[in-house]
Amino acid sequence: LWLKAPEGRPDSLDLDAEMKRGVQAMAEPKMLPLAIKMFTSLMERAPSWAEAHNKRATCHYLTGNLDQAVADCKATLAINPHHFGCLSGLGMCLIRQNRF
Repeated sequence: LWLKAPEGRPDSLDLDAEMKRGVQAMAEPKMLPLAIKMFTSLMERAPSWAEAHNKRATCHYLTGNLDQAVADCKATLAINPHHFGCLSGLGMCLIRQNRF
């Protein structure tokens, strides 16, 4: 459900396909920079799609870029304050930064 682009967009099938490609890229550590670019593109094209922000936050976490991961988590939560996965991810970032 959350991997589906916001309804009512004429380009939702394209956005869904790009989300799927980004998630597939996340499976390979060497592909994380490409996944970040894909999720950044999705964020630019559909800024209210919380999951695009959350996926990029996850990629930044996995690459050790914790400050950017926290920023993306905050953007996700601004869109969807009840995004449980993002809340968990934000907590993981803050623990790694000893900010608890």
